[in-house]
Amino acid sequence: MHFSSPQIRSPNSLLFLVCLMSLSLPDVHRIAELAQIELSDNEASDMVEHLNRLFTLIENIQIIDTDTIDPLAHPLELIQAAHHQNISALPLRADIVTENVERECYQTLSSSAENGLYLVPKVLE
Repeated sequence: MHFSSPQIRSPNSLLFLVCLMSLSLPDVHRIAELAQIELSDNEASDMVEHLNRLFTLIENIQIIDTDTIDPLAHPLELIQAAHHQNISALPLRADIVTENVERECYQTLSSSAENGLYLVPKVLE
């Protein structure tokens, strides 16, 4: 693995320490050997390119200033907050039944059904 010297970047007047990383073909072969994965030279070359693009993407993401962004456990929180404030940018669809479930019709196609349930073979003791 090759590391370039750390670089100081300052997007939005904040300092970031970025350590660029790239893999070589022998690195990928060594990783594949440790993971007990067989890779041809063509596959390993593709993997080097793929991983190095991934490292570049990670570097680009690390540059983004997220200090002013609150953590979000689930986007539903944001959607519900916007919905309660009547913001139309994130509308919720109406909770309306749009199709009928025809259980009896579906269960006639089953090899074994009883009392509205599908019967399946026991697989665990």
